[in-house]
Amino acid sequence: MAGPMTGIELYNFPEFDKARDFLWEIGCKVISPADMDRILGFDPREQLAPSKSFVQDAIKRDLDNLQQCKSIVMLDGWEQSKGACAEHAVAEWLGLEIYEMEELRTEAGDNEVEDGKSYKARFTALVHNTLGGEWQPPTIEVKEGPAGKLHYVKYVPNSPLPEDAAER
Repeated sequence: MAGPMTGIELYNFPEFDKARDFLWEIGCKVISPADMDRILGFDPREQLAPSKSFVQDAIKRDLDNLQQCKSIVMLDGWEQSKGACAEHAVAEWLGLEIYEMEELRTEAGDNEVEDGKSYKARFTALVHNTLGGEWQPPTIEVKEGPAGKLHYVKYVPNSPLPEDAAER
């Protein structure tokens, strides 16, 4: 997910949480920058702004994690966020599927699409690698950074893509 944080009350964590919960509910794997920030100890209720080094680490972390993804979901207002615009550009460059959160909320019901599958089933299967089998939440690896740097967070998928996924 990518969306605006800076300049929004509580760094927009409540919207990231709602989007994450919605995507989980329809069976998607989710990497949330708000969750990763919390793991690193950033609490928007207690801190006015993250440090410059925290922001630099978050940029590296987010771009590294984006490279593991098959898609990105853009939260409302992403166009006004330098970071979300950068992530959108990188997602385009990587050839990822790009979705708007509002469209997903509207269309994630069981409406039929061209291939006979529901939008929800197609989105879940093609975009989030839940092609059969039971999905397990990702493991979170937390690594020490260089002296004076924050920890580094990386999501590691626990559910590999089935071998025949390319044929589906």
